[in-house]
Amino acid sequence: MNDKSNTKEFILKLIYSIIDEHNLLNPEDLKLEKSLKTSLFGNESNLDSLGLVNFLVEVENTIKINFDQDICVINEELFLEENGPYDNVETLLDYILKQIK
Repeated sequence: MNDKSNTKEFILKLIYSIIDEHNLLNPEDLKLEKSLKTSLFGNESNLDSLGLVNFLVEVENTIKINFDQDICVINEELFLEENGPYDNVETLLDYILKQIK
């Protein structure tokens, strides 16, 4: 996939499918909204630390399956960045786009 706009839309659909799976397995108060502004990390997020790690593992696995490429979205240093990729769905999406070759 060379077209970045199509790639971006496709990755967003993949992230939303992971959110759907998450929502099926969790109670109402832990569900995630399918929105670019959905918070993934911090006080505004419905994910605890284990939930975030599980979510990111699913993202890595899904990217590997769909793009036949290993990318690393779980990085301890990224948690320390003020505007890191875990802030919300949009920042994660942008980070993934930069990692895909």
